[in-house]
Amino acid sequence: MADFKLLNYAGLAGEPRPGIMVGDDRVVDVQSASRGAPWSGSTLAIIGAWDVACPALHEIADAAHDARPLADVDLLAPILYPPAIYCAGANYKKHAMEMSPDGKTFPDKMKVKPYFFLKNPRHCVIGPGADIRLPAVSKDGRLGSGVCRGNLERRQEHRAR
Repeated sequence: MADFKLLNYAGLAGEPRPGIMVGDDRVVDVQSASRGAPWSGSTLAIIGAWDVACPALHEIADAAHDARPLADVDLLAPILYPPAIYCAGANYKKHAMEMSPDGKTFPDKMKVKPYFFLKNPRHCVIGPGADIRLPAVSKDGRLGSGVCRGNLERRQEHRAR
């Protein structure tokens, strides 16, 4: 059973396409290889139908027909437009101090509640090599980084079958 990595890449017209990387340098288009399976429209659809999609993706990876070299595709963000992006504010000392009442001291963690907020994915998810566009109202060049997290227990359960 061949291993694969789920990804998004730009199709011929620049449209997002779900794909899998097989080995270190071959990309297979999931929609084409699965013959338009109902779960193959996007990486989010694939993840949402993981119990059905995962075995099919392993079969596609084993065959790896019509694979393109990784160097020939433009990678996009691994998950385009997730339903929500959860953020933590004041998650490092300098930022916490800036947000304190006097703007200079570190807030007492026993009195101050954590600061969490949501971001709109359409405005803040970009892929490798994409330009970072800061809004005109941005006071500084702070950027965040994200981590895509899935249900590891569910994946482990599937592997054990």
